[in-house]
Amino acid sequence: MTTLTQTKLNIPAVDVSELSPLPLLENAYPGPRPALKVKAEETDELFTDFGLVRGAFPYRAQDLYTRKFTRKGLDCVVLENEYLKATFVPELGGKLWSLFDKKAGKDLMFNNPVFRPAQLAVRNAWSSGGTEWNLGWLGHHARTCDRIFTAILHAEDGTPVLRFYDYERIRNLTYQMDFSLPDGSKYLYARMRIVNSTQKTQAVYWWSNIAVKHEDGARIVTHADHAFIVEGDTLVRKTIPFYDGKPDVTYPDNNPVSIDHFYGTTDGYVRYITHMNREGYGLIQASSQREKGRKLFVWGQGQGGDRFQEFLSGEGCDGKYSELQAGLCNSQMENLPMPPKTAWEWVEIYGAMQADPTRVHGDWDDAQAAVEEQLAANGITVPYLEKRLQETKTLSLTPAEQVILSGHSFGALENLRREKQNEDPLPTHLYWGEIDEETQDWADLLLTGKMRCPKDGNTIVPSWMVQDEWVSLLEYSISGHNPNMGNWYAWLLTGCAHIMQGAGNLDRARKELERSNALCPNPWSLYAIGQLIQMSTYSPEGAKYTCSAARLFPENPSLAIAAAKHFYIKKLFQELKEFTEEIPDKLKQLPRIRLYHAFAAAECGETQEAKDLLADESFEVPDMKEGETTTSELWFRIHEIEAEQRGETFDRTTAEPPMHIDFDMYRPR
Repeated sequence: MTTLTQTKLNIPAVDVSELSPLPLLENAYPGPRPALKVKAEETDELFTDFGLVRGAFPYRAQDLYTRKFTRKGLDCVVLENEYLKATFVPELGGKLWSLFDKKAGKDLMFNNPVFRPAQLAVRNAWSSGGTEWNLGWLGHHARTCDRIFTAILHAEDGTPVLRFYDYERIRNLTYQMDFSLPDGSKYLYARMRIVNSTQKTQAVYWWSNIAVKHEDGARIVTHADHAFIVEGDTLVRKTIPFYDGKPDVTYPDNNPVSIDHFYGTTDGYVRYITHMNREGYGLIQASSQREKGRKLFVWGQGQGGDRFQEFLSGEGCDGKYSELQAGLCNSQMENLPMPPKTAWEWVEIYGAMQADPTRVHGDWDDAQAAVEEQLAANGITVPYLEKRLQETKTLSLTPAEQVILSGHSFGALENLRREKQNEDPLPTHLYWGEIDEETQDWADLLLTGKMRCPKDGNTIVPSWMVQDEWVSLLEYSISGHNPNMGNWYAWLLTGCAHIMQGAGNLDRARKELERSNALCPNPWSLYAIGQLIQMSTYSPEGAKYTCSAARLFPENPSLAIAAAKHFYIKKLFQELKEFTEEIPDKLKQLPRIRLYHAFAAAECGETQEAKDLLADESFEVPDMKEGETTTSELWFRIHEIEAEQRGETFDRTTAEPPMHIDFDMYRPR
């Protein structure tokens, strides 16, 4: 009998609840984001130049976490039958944390023993392990470390269904995921549904990301004879499993550095990807035809990739895994145009695969045949998956019996706007919550034409907006003699929106931000001007604005880190050193501040502090970014500076930083 249980995932966990007060403008493109070029066949249909996003604004960053485990476990929901035990974490975007094969006594996914994030998602925080579901744009999605709506209902035969859903603010789409594990089923079923209820064509990006524990000699099998990889600024088609003189790239061990392989699957065959160990056993993910893309991501075999995986886990676990993915496009570098008033749906299955190991690890075509024969023997065929999709349509449109966790209130706000402006609502069978503190400012603007005007310029903004309809309301409210013409808060929100709306209107945005600061000196407008300058002219003047913002609110850690980072980026090391020496003592102890200060001291000829910092293996920067080399670069610079002082030359190409500071995924062992 299938059971659904609400319980606790008893693992050490980091708290990511505190959000950055800064508008998320860092690293945004100043205009239309450049698309990848394409080197492929005319039938490949690669949408590399559609729907590209310049940044994650209006979301707020999750970047104020530490490395300390301050939470005792995570709330979870478990679906279980006689074959599988599936553990989900609603507050982490509905992540499938574990899928345990009860017959084999083995987890089919990489089951991370801790929740310890680093900077790999569009809002910063991301954790490795399990399976996550990404709607939005390139990158780990906005709710990957955040709660989404979670509900329970039952099929006609009594099978429990676990439903996750949310509203995506940039694409103006909703997505819904219904999970079930019927009695006697060897597979976990996921019924996915994306809805564009607007009158506009929207860009759609979806990838289901699956982490499987690394096993020496494992192979990735999928029905494909080619893959796409990124070479410089071009998405290039390659034959598989061999190309460019490389060994068989379907074996993760044969990829020396971090790389993505996007497999070109074949219409009419079951869409699947599987991770097969030397014994021919592993996880398989398969889907109905709409989900066509499949991908393998590896960290490579270098020291930096190993260190990053350990960094994301630890506590005696090396954290090593391979990442299998499944998406709507051929590659993650694409978005699909979704017509107005449209729903896209598909079914995914997750379970165990056992096939003949001699075939799985033999000829590529026969490896595919071995897996596909086993799928067919278990009833997983193209007609079956398409039939399953249609048979569960009615249930997917059935309201839940119980909502056990509410997501954010932006869906409720969007429904309020649509009602006010005579537009169709979000899907009505889903509960979207109520207006709360996070969205109250915008509800006030919609209903009254004005917003609150805080007396304190250091007041933190609960939420930002970039959607055209909301920006139009802001623009009108600050114009002429309208209610917000003297409201610094409204001018701030409008200026930041104009930086990120469409291709950006930076001249207009700067004037609006300057107006905001003139009405009431506030650090947020100064910070935004600094970022605006950095993304447009790259002038060092931008760092001075960011520094002024930090000095206006000297106790705020986000502003202090932003200013130090801006000085670091512009190589203003003397100014960086002076700034990090003047801030409050509490902020001086922040890992990012300590790192940037050590860098500045070294560049000013004082290398001992930097040497001591890097020698301390307990020193860690919590939000190390994917591909970031700041710590190893400091190590190289110390050696170069000291070699110069001795009148010698230091050769980087023959040196390797200590493992605990090396996060370079692209340097081979």
